[in-house]
Amino acid sequence: MTQLQETQEQQHPADSQVGERLWNALFTARDAQHALDKALVDCEAEAACSQTFPQMASRIRNLITSLDRKPRHVRIVHPRTGIAEEIDVDARLVSSVIFSALYSPLTASIVLTSV
Repeated sequence: MTQLQETQEQQHPADSQVGERLWNALFTARDAQHALDKALVDCEAEAACSQTFPQMASRIRNLITSLDRKPRHVRIVHPRTGIAEEIDVDARLVSSVIFSALYSPLTASIVLTSV
């Protein structure tokens, strides 16, 4: 726990649990970006990965920028039900999927193959 968190808990004990959740939320985006950056740097440093996924950082950046300007309407097949659905894919959706995937080493490794 940081000094700031300890001070907050001492001054507002009833709010300490809410405060901790808020504190964690403040750094969620930063930590997710750090995890993505690390995965990209690690891939760039590994010959096989960088050859398989060349210029991945710029590809992700370009995808997010493109979808932010113009979301795409796509038809997908649900992986479990096999039912085809049409969805809108925008930068927020892709960012959310990447963010969620970074929580597990297995799904984090899949991020690079999905872009």
